[in-house]
Amino acid sequence: MGIPLEDIEVLGVDTDVVPYDLTTSSSRSTFHVGRAVQLAAQDLMEQLKRVVTQEYAIPESQIKFSGGKVRLPEAVLDYREIMFKRFGMHGGTLVGQGQVKTKVVDERGAKSTSAFWFLGAGAAEVEVDAETGKLRLVKYVTSVDVGKAIHPLACRQQLEGAAIQGMGQALFEEIVFDNGQLVNPNFVDYVLPSLGDMPVSIEPILIEIPQAEGPFGAKGIGETALIPVAPAIANAIFDAVGVRIKDLPIKAEKIFLALEEAKQKP
Repeated sequence: MGIPLEDIEVLGVDTDVVPYDLTTSSSRSTFHVGRAVQLAAQDLMEQLKRVVTQEYAIPESQIKFSGGKVRLPEAVLDYREIMFKRFGMHGGTLVGQGQVKTKVVDERGAKSTSAFWFLGAGAAEVEVDAETGKLRLVKYVTSVDVGKAIHPLACRQQLEGAAIQGMGQALFEEIVFDNGQLVNPNFVDYVLPSLGDMPVSIEPILIEIPQAEGPFGAKGIGETALIPVAPAIANAIFDAVGVRIKDLPIKAEKIFLALEEAKQKP
């Protein structure tokens, strides 16, 4: 709608006062909700256009929107002026609505549950002590097709966050049972990566290939950055010491035992 960002307030609402939503999974934030908001804004602009046509007797073809203003052949109006004209007071509400449903049919005519493919890559640099199996993650680079980076800083932070979550999955997190009894049910015994476990460098790379169905071309990115972390680290270990670890989390003892087993082979 061209409204300056400083004039927009995002409220910290909760489930008592907002419409029901199942989850924020499956890219239902920026991609689905963002597109719905975009459609709702367009619906609101159409309503404003009808108000101007009715109240100012201006044909719709001569009404233009730009810079957060409504531009007529001989006047420029603020949205608040139009609202005052419509309701006759400093109050009143116009509500725009937008709805997005994922209905995709592939080239074979089969229905798909996703509106787009998730495309990304990860690269890891590691150091491995060949005597003990101790592993140090030196650097990790993550690259994702984000469609369009609506908020580039937030995109990079999301890629970094997904990479860190992937490092936890790859190197630390493990549910341990003893005769069917969970023995690490808390965050004292269930190990998560800490700041000291992070590589010196985590480098996010944004690739922008606009997605037609997304808001301004944006698409979901969080899941994409998570998936390559573990295989990238495992491949880096193989490149370093020649053993393939296929069981997560990748711990020093697993690398040590794999190295010892490799020594026994001719």
